Amino acid sequence: MSFVPIYHARVVISSSWREVFPFEVIPPLFSPDIASRIIGFTPFLNPQNIHQHKYLRHQEVLEYLRQNQAENLPWVAIDDIPEHYPPDSPVVAIDDYNGFDQNSAKVLSEYLT
Repeated sequence: MSFVPIYHARVVISSSWREVFPFEVIPPLFSPDIASRIIGFTPFLNPQNIHQHKYLRHQEVLEYLRQNQAENLPWVAIDDIPEHYPPDSPVVAIDDYNGFDQNSAKVLSEYLT
Protein backbone atom coordinates (compact mmCIF):
# COMPACT_ATOMS: atom_id res chain seq x y z
CA MET A 1 0.00 0.00 0.00
CA SER A 2 1.37 3.42 -0.90
CA PHE A 3 0.47 6.68 0.78
CA VAL A 4 1.26 10.33 0.28
CA PRO A 5 4.87 11.40 0.60
CA ILE A 6 5.78 12.24 4.19
CA TYR A 7 6.26 15.94 3.39
CA HIS A 8 2.52 16.17 2.58
CA ALA A 9 1.32 14.36 5.70
CA ARG A 10 -0.90 16.25 8.12
CA VAL A 11 -1.56 15.30 11.75
CA VAL A 12 -4.93 15.14 13.47
CA ILE A 13 -4.96 14.31 17.17
CA SER A 14 -7.33 11.61 18.41
CA SER A 15 -6.22 11.38 22.00
CA SER A 16 -7.58 11.91 25.47
CA TRP A 17 -5.31 14.97 25.43
CA ARG A 18 -8.00 16.79 23.47
CA GLU A 19 -10.31 16.39 26.47
CA VAL A 20 -7.85 18.15 28.78
CA PHE A 21 -5.93 20.67 26.69
CA PRO A 22 -7.05 23.35 24.24
CA PHE A 23 -5.70 22.91 20.72
CA GLU A 24 -3.07 25.67 21.12
CA VAL A 25 -1.31 23.68 23.86
CA ILE A 26 -0.83 20.48 21.83
CA PRO A 27 1.44 21.38 18.87
CA PRO A 28 4.28 22.77 21.02
CA LEU A 29 4.50 19.37 22.76
CA PHE A 30 5.87 17.91 19.50
CA SER A 31 9.03 18.56 17.54
CA PRO A 32 8.74 21.62 15.25
CA ASP A 33 8.52 19.52 12.06
CA ILE A 34 5.55 17.58 13.48
CA ALA A 35 3.96 20.55 15.27
CA SER A 36 3.65 22.46 12.00
CA ARG A 37 1.65 19.54 10.53
CA ILE A 38 -0.95 19.32 13.31
CA ILE A 39 -4.21 20.60 11.88
CA GLY A 40 -6.81 19.63 14.46
CA PHE A 41 -8.51 17.11 16.69
CA THR A 42 -10.89 14.33 15.77
CA PRO A 43 -14.44 15.14 16.86
CA PHE A 44 -16.10 13.71 19.92
CA LEU A 45 -18.78 11.25 18.96
CA ASN A 46 -22.29 11.56 20.30
CA PRO A 47 -22.19 9.98 23.80
CA GLN A 48 -25.58 8.42 23.18
CA ASN A 49 -24.20 6.46 20.22
CA ILE A 50 -20.65 5.53 21.20
CA HIS A 51 -21.72 2.16 22.60
CA GLN A 52 -22.65 1.22 19.02
CA HIS A 53 -19.03 1.40 17.89
CA LYS A 54 -16.61 -1.42 18.58
CA TYR A 55 -13.65 0.63 17.32
CA LEU A 56 -14.21 4.05 18.85
CA ARG A 57 -11.08 5.89 17.72
CA HIS A 58 -11.49 4.47 14.23
CA GLN A 59 -14.98 5.94 14.16
CA GLU A 60 -13.58 9.30 15.30
CA VAL A 61 -11.09 9.23 12.42
CA LEU A 62 -13.80 8.37 9.92
CA GLU A 63 -16.01 11.15 11.29
CA TYR A 64 -13.17 13.66 11.00
CA LEU A 65 -12.61 12.61 7.39
CA ARG A 66 -16.33 12.85 6.66
CA GLN A 67 -16.65 16.32 8.22
CA ASN A 68 -13.70 17.54 6.17
CA GLN A 69 -14.72 15.94 2.86
CA ALA A 70 -11.59 13.80 2.99
CA GLU A 71 -13.04 10.28 3.02
CA ASN A 72 -10.98 9.27 -0.01
CA LEU A 73 -7.66 10.56 1.31
CA PRO A 74 -5.12 8.13 2.77
CA TRP A 75 -4.53 8.18 6.50
CA VAL A 76 -2.59 6.34 9.16
CA ALA A 77 -3.11 6.30 12.92
CA ILE A 78 -0.42 6.19 15.58
CA ASP A 79 -1.86 4.74 18.75
CA ASP A 80 -0.83 2.91 21.88
CA ILE A 81 -4.11 1.00 21.76
CA PRO A 82 -4.35 -0.52 18.27
CA GLU A 83 -7.44 -2.41 19.39
CA HIS A 84 -9.33 0.86 18.83
CA TYR A 85 -9.13 0.07 15.10
CA PRO A 86 -10.25 -2.84 12.93
CA PRO A 87 -7.44 -5.33 12.16
CA ASP A 88 -7.00 -4.11 8.57
CA SER A 89 -6.66 -0.42 9.49
CA PRO A 90 -3.47 1.55 8.86
CA VAL A 91 -2.20 1.83 12.43
CA VAL A 92 1.29 2.23 13.82
CA ALA A 93 1.09 0.63 17.26
CA ILE A 94 3.35 2.27 19.80
CA ASP A 95 4.35 1.14 23.25
CA ASP A 96 2.73 3.39 25.84
CA TYR A 97 5.93 3.37 27.92
CA ASN A 98 8.44 4.07 25.14
CA GLY A 99 6.20 6.21 22.97
CA PHE A 100 7.12 6.92 19.39
CA ASP A 101 10.55 5.38 18.91
CA GLN A 102 12.78 4.38 15.98
CA ASN A 103 10.75 1.24 15.30
CA SER A 104 7.56 3.30 15.19
CA ALA A 105 9.21 5.78 12.85
CA LYS A 106 10.25 2.98 10.50
CA VAL A 107 6.71 1.55 10.35
CA LEU A 108 5.23 5.02 9.83
CA SER A 109 7.67 5.81 7.03
CA GLU A 110 6.55 2.64 5.25
CA TYR A 111 2.97 3.92 5.30
CA LEU A 112 3.92 7.42 4.15
CA THR A 113 6.12 6.62 1.18
